[in-house]
Order: sequence, then C-alpha cells, then structure tokens
Amino acid sequence: MAVLLHDVPFFDANTTATLVDGSSIVVARRQIIVWVSLSPLGFDECPARAHSFPAVLDTGFNHGLLLQQMHFQTWTGHDLTPSDFRAVGRLSVYGAHATLHEADLWLHPNVRGRRDDLARRPPFRLSLELGAAVSPLADKPRLPLLGMLAIRRNGLKLLIDGANERITLRT
Repeated sequence: MAVLLHDVPFFDANTTATLVDGSSIVVARRQIIVWVSLSPLGFDECPARAHSFPAVLDTGFNHGLLLQQMHFQTWTGHDLTPSDFRAVGRLSVYGAHATLHEADLWLHPNVRGRRDDLARRPPFRLSLELGAAVSPLADKPRLPLLGMLAIRRNGLKLLIDGANERITLRT
C-alpha cells in the first residue's frame, strides 16, 4: 500500500492556506484540507500547467469533486479554460444544476505531518468517473469538495485519527 497523504493535520481553530498566486484563504476549523490539481483526461502525469489548490476532504459529500465556477476558472491553471474540459452531464447541488466535466484529479502527497507542504513525489491520479461538478452558484461551495465517490471508486483507504487530529490516505 502506497501512502498518498501521511498524517495530514486538521485543526480545532480556523487557519489559512496560501494559494499558488500568493493569496490566502480561510480554512474553517476541523476541515481536512488536501492539495489537488485538475486536468483534462488523457495525461499520464499531472501537467505542469495544472496548478495545485486546496480541497476539503468531505466524507459527507457523496460525489467525487465539486467546485465553484470561480475555482474552476482561476485555480486550475493559467493555460486551462473550461472549454478544455468536455461537459458530460449535470448534478443537482444546492438546489441548482452543476455541470459535470470530464477530468482527472491529481492528489498531491504531503510532507508527513504537514498540511500545506507538498512532498517531492508526483501527484496520484484519481479517476473522476462521473466528472468534476462545477457549481453555478457564486458562493457554494466555499472551497472545493473532494467526496467519498472519489475515495471509493479509486479504492483508497482513509484513516481519520480524531484523537491526534490527523488523516492518512493510502492506496
């Protein structure tokens, strides 16, 4: 079993995470943040133009990935546009219809015990069998959500250590 995420901490207070462009976002207390990249289908490795961005690992979210239109347009990478991702359907979220786009999600391994420091290993490709859902709502979700469908369909093992406020994710 390969360890993808090793003792990623989560916190009992709000924290911040810094994005590639130097801006920062607030991470609510007890949210589990993982770093991901999104790419069109067909790459053997994560394209350099696909920027990493934070997503909340949300065990209560039943789909693979949900992000705002703004996240999709600005966080995925300077050279990537929504037209690079083929629309394949719709998903009902927050009372609206999110567009599903064909995509691969790349999970970036962390430095053990560090949430925002990425290891010097290639990211792991997660198949988003039903696509990445892009919400039409300007404020929902506040941060991208990585859900249980991505964990389940990729055969991953998630360990949540509540006592020590850490998670580990393995193949």
